[in-house]
Amino acid sequence: MDHSTSPDSPQSLLEVALSYLRRGWSIVPDHNPTPAGGCTCNRPSCSSQGKHPRVRWKEYQTRLPTEDEVRQWWGRWPDANIGLVTGKVSEIVVLDVDPRHGGDESLRDLIAADSSITETMTVITGSGGMHLYFQHPGRVIRDKIAFRPGLDFRGDGEGTESGGHVVMPPSLHLSGHRYNWEISAGIGSVIIPLPSSVLSALTSERRGGPSTTFDIEIALLGVPDGQRGNWAAQVAGWFIGQGKSLEETIALLRFYNEQNRPPMDNSRIDATVKSIWAAEQRKKAMLDGNLGGLAPESLTDAERLEMTRLNWGSLGIHDIEDWRLIMGPVPVYVLVTRGIAVNFGDDISTLKSVRAKLLTATGHYLPEMKANAWGKVAERLWICARKEEYESTLASDRVDGWLRDFLFSHQTREATLQERGYMLRHGAVIYEGSVVVRATTLRMWLEADSGEHISLQAVTQMLKLAGCERLTVAITSPSGTASTMAVWRVPDHLFSGVL
Repeated sequence: MDHSTSPDSPQSLLEVALSYLRRGWSIVPDHNPTPAGGCTCNRPSCSSQGKHPRVRWKEYQTRLPTEDEVRQWWGRWPDANIGLVTGKVSEIVVLDVDPRHGGDESLRDLIAADSSITETMTVITGSGGMHLYFQHPGRVIRDKIAFRPGLDFRGDGEGTESGGHVVMPPSLHLSGHRYNWEISAGIGSVIIPLPSSVLSALTSERRGGPSTTFDIEIALLGVPDGQRGNWAAQVAGWFIGQGKSLEETIALLRFYNEQNRPPMDNSRIDATVKSIWAAEQRKKAMLDGNLGGLAPESLTDAERLEMTRLNWGSLGIHDIEDWRLIMGPVPVYVLVTRGIAVNFGDDISTLKSVRAKLLTATGHYLPEMKANAWGKVAERLWICARKEEYESTLASDRVDGWLRDFLFSHQTREATLQERGYMLRHGAVIYEGSVVVRATTLRMWLEADSGEHISLQAVTQMLKLAGCERLTVAITSPSGTASTMAVWRVPDHLFSGVL
């Protein structure tokens, strides 16, 4: 089987599926996630939205489908996701890395033992994880779920099955993102044999959550060949966690390395410690907003982007292209990820609001957290946001245009005391020779016009920017009760020629 090149990327899903089939891969049509968060299987209890086959696929665990079968499937379901049957039938096994559950840390441990692991064809999943493709080892190797924190393995299936299953590019994920091949220089162009470190991890007894068997006192007595890579990573992490400096950690590992059988080369010790040190420093910056003595305004664009990716990455948001705070009378936070610009308005202090906007724009669900924990996250996001100024004249022109459009599209006339409250809730009125508007009514119109959430505070700032004056007018409620309403008087030059 040819493992030398990455798949082509034809335009239609049928052509993509056929290209995979011609590589000798067993392909099946999968269901799709629905915009409402369900699955096209229409089962309310479905927990694998868009991730399971539409057809009975047991026979395709032992044979490839024919081209006619593939054409029939995508002729019937042209938008069907593409599923790969892993195992001997496709001569492919897949390591599934989920960073939301510690998969990146577990992968780091495996890399410490064999750095070639990531030099294989890789898929970036719709949720921001990874699928690493390896050649089948030639013997039955079953699926294993959570054999390390955040790591699943898809091989020859479970129980009496003969194959496992993964979703392939360019299938659609529940988040709204597509699965994509990651192909860059030296990475992703070749499917390598299954590394022995992964095979050993699959056959070991350690499973599920983080290891509870690491004992520093036992580790410092030394380990035999084959365990030294993991030993170096774990012991380095332990010393760094105790507050040791990079130089101190290197010296300590070199000292205790003499207990290993045989000792590692000092060059490997140094490289491992520096790698763990860099990862821990990045994690520390992400957790406490420590910029290493740098003031936020002194960060370079590259440093700011790296910190942005670490902060949003901790929330499961990856592929960040830009994160900026547009400063001015109406500040706006904007996140750009995978070509999608998410406008958070003027406030990111409330998790509920940020979650709703992110979900609407990208389909990504932010994890639940307590208010004080989110407050710390929001503070770090403010620190790393690229501050961008805009000219007040441009902002004023924009606000003036919004107000003119609002007045042009709404009935505006003088109103009786009884009519005034109703009209202000639905448009504007002429009061003492001037046009007055209600901020809440303008806000609802702006949200309907733009399709974005706009805070009342932002609308108030817009009105101030346009030179509007705040005042209170008398109204009569529907029940006949006398009351008042806060409104804004619009400058004459904005409504002349409009009404």
